[in-house]
Amino acid sequence: MERQGNFTKTYIERLPAPDQGRVTYKDTKLPGLQLRVSDTGSKVFCLRSNLRGKTVRVTLGKFPKVTVEQARKLAKSKLAEIAQGSHPNRRKKAEEAKSVTLRQALDDYIASHTNLSPRSVSDYRANLKLYLSDWLDKPLLNISRDAVEIRHKLIGEKSPTQANRTMRILRAIFEYAHGKYEDENGIPIFLYNPVKRLSHTRAWFKEPRRDTYIKPDDLPKWWQAVSTVSDWLDTPDPILVRDYLTLILFTGLRRGEAAKIQWDWLDLNIKTLTIPSNETKNRHAHSLPLSDYITDTLQNREHVNEFVFPGRGKTGHLIEPKKPIIKIRERSGINFTLHDLRRTFITVAESLNIRDYTLKRLLNHRSSGDVTDGYIMSDVERLREPMNAISEKLLTLINS
Repeated sequence: MERQGNFTKTYIERLPAPDQGRVTYKDTKLPGLQLRVSDTGSKVFCLRSNLRGKTVRVTLGKFPKVTVEQARKLAKSKLAEIAQGSHPNRRKKAEEAKSVTLRQALDDYIASHTNLSPRSVSDYRANLKLYLSDWLDKPLLNISRDAVEIRHKLIGEKSPTQANRTMRILRAIFEYAHGKYEDENGIPIFLYNPVKRLSHTRAWFKEPRRDTYIKPDDLPKWWQAVSTVSDWLDTPDPILVRDYLTLILFTGLRRGEAAKIQWDWLDLNIKTLTIPSNETKNRHAHSLPLSDYITDTLQNREHVNEFVFPGRGKTGHLIEPKKPIIKIRERSGINFTLHDLRRTFITVAESLNIRDYTLKRLLNHRSSGDVTDGYIMSDVERLREPMNAISEKLLTLINS
């Protein structure tokens, strides 16, 4: 419903609130200036006009914080913009986009990428806070190519790997910003990505690929320490640590995926494990056959809560057992990481000449660049024979 009146302070103060919804009043003195009165008693000035045949609505402010005189002045200013072919709302949005900071862009990036795991989100925030803390509240437009090159080199003096990682995160944010933030004409505000300077000048640091694993000759010593933890490891639940490490070695699971396994994901009758897509690194559900050895290991575990490896923290499940791992390193004399166990699984599989595509399925690897990958369908039972072969080989090695 629309009504007309000469806007004055007294006139607006006397306007009643409608029983429901809102009523719009038009100012007879300045065409286009309006006042919306809602059933809550709120009174808001707005402007209505036309731009290239389309209706433009601009909110000016709430009465009485914005006076009648201020509302008319604002309305005239917006009308002048419209007369020049500019959309006030888009212009305001564009101005806000031009001043977006690295912190805000990171927040927007994370909010839009709903497939990011909590761990990735935490890593991104921690990385930028550690290495780019003085840039977080700086507008993206003020981050130059030179600044990127200098900071990358500075971080690289201590850690080339972290320097590259930091700039890869920054590069992703700028790529997102290019598609997200536009001027009033729909043209990207961020026309170039300053991190590309590192590629143009070949300034990226070379990162040696980590390829360590537990060698066959070392597996017996490692297993002796792990399998006897209940005899010597001073920790609340040494058996949990043993079973967790054993599971990773015999399945090749990623450490985070293994730690979060729930009983509902297991079917020990048919010896399978299925990790839901929202809990895997690549967001693809991961179904695995379980060898007899691992099935027996899991069957012997106590049901404390919904997790196979329960923890005392907020998550309810085990977090990487760093201190026990240090003790096992000392006891066995083998300097290993959890990912080394996954690489050991891979190394044993390769020694058995297991086909690449089968190994990819066992590891839940996806090759987006390989067009044949999508046509090879490996169900759980087709993976059972190679999984059993790997398990038997590992048992032979650790008991040799």
